[in-house]
Amino acid sequence: MIECVTLPPASQPTSPAPRSASTAVTNTTSADATGDLTRDEARTRAGVVRDVRYAVELDLSAAGSDPTFASRTIVRFAATPGAATFLDLIAASVHRVTLNGHDITPDGEPTARLHLTDLAATNEVVVEATCDYVRTGQGLHRFVDPADGEVYLYSQLAEMDARRVFACFDQPDVKATLDLTVLAPDHWAVISNSDAPEPTTQPDARTREVASRAHRVARWTFATTPVMSTYLMAVVAGPYVCDETTLSTANGTIPARVWGRPALREHLAAPEVFRATQAGLDFYERAFDLAFPYDSYDQVYVPEYNLGAMENVGCVTISEDTLLFRSRPTRAEEEFRTVVVLHELAHMWFGDLVTMRWWDDLWLNESFAEFAGTLTGERVTEHTDAWVSFGVRRKSVAYRIDQLSTSHPVIGDVPSVAATTGAFDMITYAKGASVLRQLAHTLGEDVFFHGVGAYLRAHREGNATLTELLVELERASGRDLTEWARVWLALPGVTTLRAEVETDADGVLTRAEIVEGLPQIPGSDAAQPHRQHRLRVGGYVLRTDDDQPAPDGEHTSPARPALVRAWVEDVAVHGPTTPLPGLVGRAAPDLLLVNDDDLTYAKVVLDSRSLKTVLHHPEAVVEPMLQHLVLTSLWHACRDGRLAAPAYVRAALGGLAVATSSTTIATTCANLVTAVQRYAAPDGAASLGVDVADALWQLVRDAEPGSDAQLQLLRGYLAIAGTAEQAERALAVVRDEGPVRGVTVDVDLRWAVLRTAVACGVAGEVEIAAELARDDTAAGRRRAAGARAAAPTPEAKLAAWRDIAAPDGEPLANATMYAVADGLTRVVDPAVLAPLVPEWFATIRAFWDSTSPNVAKRVVAATFPVEAAGREPDLVEQAEAWLAANADAPRVLRSTVQEGLEETRRALVAQGVA
Repeated sequence: MIECVTLPPASQPTSPAPRSASTAVTNTTSADATGDLTRDEARTRAGVVRDVRYAVELDLSAAGSDPTFASRTIVRFAATPGAATFLDLIAASVHRVTLNGHDITPDGEPTARLHLTDLAATNEVVVEATCDYVRTGQGLHRFVDPADGEVYLYSQLAEMDARRVFACFDQPDVKATLDLTVLAPDHWAVISNSDAPEPTTQPDARTREVASRAHRVARWTFATTPVMSTYLMAVVAGPYVCDETTLSTANGTIPARVWGRPALREHLAAPEVFRATQAGLDFYERAFDLAFPYDSYDQVYVPEYNLGAMENVGCVTISEDTLLFRSRPTRAEEEFRTVVVLHELAHMWFGDLVTMRWWDDLWLNESFAEFAGTLTGERVTEHTDAWVSFGVRRKSVAYRIDQLSTSHPVIGDVPSVAATTGAFDMITYAKGASVLRQLAHTLGEDVFFHGVGAYLRAHREGNATLTELLVELERASGRDLTEWARVWLALPGVTTLRAEVETDADGVLTRAEIVEGLPQIPGSDAAQPHRQHRLRVGGYVLRTDDDQPAPDGEHTSPARPALVRAWVEDVAVHGPTTPLPGLVGRAAPDLLLVNDDDLTYAKVVLDSRSLKTVLHHPEAVVEPMLQHLVLTSLWHACRDGRLAAPAYVRAALGGLAVATSSTTIATTCANLVTAVQRYAAPDGAASLGVDVADALWQLVRDAEPGSDAQLQLLRGYLAIAGTAEQAERALAVVRDEGPVRGVTVDVDLRWAVLRTAVACGVAGEVEIAAELARDDTAAGRRRAAGARAAAPTPEAKLAAWRDIAAPDGEPLANATMYAVADGLTRVVDPAVLAPLVPEWFATIRAFWDSTSPNVAKRVVAATFPVEAAGREPDLVEQAEAWLAANADAPRVLRSTVQEGLEETRRALVAQGVA
């Protein structure tokens, strides 16, 4: 992030203002030390202050050498006369604070709060401080490009990190306008929430050195923004370059740009991003009956980013690491980028224009954007299987999370900002989106969007809660949604749906019903009600073409079978059992699929006839939506200990032979790795892994040369290959040798192959250094770190963890931590992790305290050694002992360890299934 410098002369106070006895800084409390903000404190503060305006000046001009930056803020606001409140600020040093002209500069070390007392009806606070750049992605992040030494900055202010950049009331429901001024080197671009102004060079002829070159200092003065929450304010600065166009909105054209680092300009994919953005604008403006609310739209690829993207007003930041492709992308990656673009665009209305009042209602932002982005991707872009990708990837993860004791309702209980780290998960995103999709299906899409549009217009530029949304949806539909909201939004857990059928001697259905199983949440005996579902039940028959005589009198091989939908029924499900009278009298289908088309949120358990069909004929499951639903059902049967891992593996490999959905191929390949390493019996896992890798290699050979399926299958092979021979096959692809043709050998494929070779023990530091010399970029350095962590020895795994948790020198940047964590968990024999387990438990708390909660949660969740289940005899006992000894640990850390413990127990159950 940006570095701080001494404030320019114009910003320095000429003389200290008198300190007033009635406007003193109150001594900070213990809460200040943590910097947390509780829901009750936020509610109290929102009742005191209103009509807030920020004028912020940031001096980023010395970012080339200084680890800090100067921040000067003028906060003007109305308040209850005589009341007290506080501003949030995390700074390296606070130089001066005045309240209504009185000096209230605090003594001693800076704390997270600046307390204000005896407020007037109208107030002005001036704060001059020096703030730190960060390497954690939370605050103002500073990245130095190793290729040329240039500096790139971006802000990430959610959930409560605007205070790391300027003094503010850092909570969602104290909305404000922003007047931003930035001083920076004159060869930079500076991007914020309003349209970028032309910079002016400073008259004092100051210069600053960046990348060993002197540059003049320029000033950017942005126009006043509309009111917004502090976490949506943004500043991005550095020598970024852009492609630009104009977008058509209901209010006319607006400028739009896609930005990135110069070295990656050819990979910005700006035409595709602009196309998706314009299509989304058209769709949303029609659906909401409300014009796009801002004066410009910038989308910026930024490095070392924790998230996929962030919906800052008019200035969306996008992960360069995840969504900018310097090598050939798969269709799944291109689709995901498009859906993310549409997701963030939807936030301009749902989240930015109307914002949740507190983090309890985070789902109002994220569930809706997830739903809208996927719906729009399917409707107005070439990605017509967007709901398939959503289901097989994100919704399936929600099912997994919703079976944990740490699961939570879609509507969260967030007592303080610190707890929000645990709310950014697939319950909030994918379960919430699934519930909204079902609601739109139940009410009718036109009615649903009519209510949503009314909600947006009623609360424009304000804050709202679920109650306000329900008012408009009930008004539009004429339905009472109280019970729907209670059951679907206020309770955790995922139900199961299965068909129970009886047939006569001729195979005709005589009884058919849907049985709903209630959620089973570990450690909870709370009563769970049955859910209401509007869904479809499909009947599929197995068909093949008849054998035809060949000219020589012999018969050809029969055509590949295919499951074809013979009929579909719309069904309303409510209660423990729901009869299906419309099915009685029909011939029993080969596959009876509950929740056909994936319109509700529930795990589907196949009846015995259907299960037999798909296990014996996985290659017959061809249609993308059907294949997702079948493979997802089988995957959760494996996870739940109802289907042995080898049986799942056989069915998944059969499905991969005919799969056409890029996301389904990628997700199924990843599930195969997990099935082998976690759910297969340890004494057979190694041979099963070899067999899976060999089968994937054959699928790579059989795939159409140069196809997307070939690339996805090759990536899947690289993730599970475990022998020297299998590694050599991959290396032959890089050398353009062997039987596989049509593969584009680009820089990221080279790294993926090398990591596999390292994991298999046929490459090491010499090869890593040679590849890094070819690709000495930020991405190359991360991949090198990940490759080193993949080495198949206990010593390498311990070294990798120590690089993350207890580095000898400067802590790793967030993105490098993720790469090392990913390499650490790339194992051929999970037993190699066993020696790491005691040290991992001994050091995770100190690691958590050393970095931001968002980074720490991601790393701890990724490295919990579940793969050691069945190899490390007392893994469960060590996790239980840690939880018992760390009852006072941060809530989200304890939840993350608890989740790892429960996944370990699940793995042990699955390993015992024959």
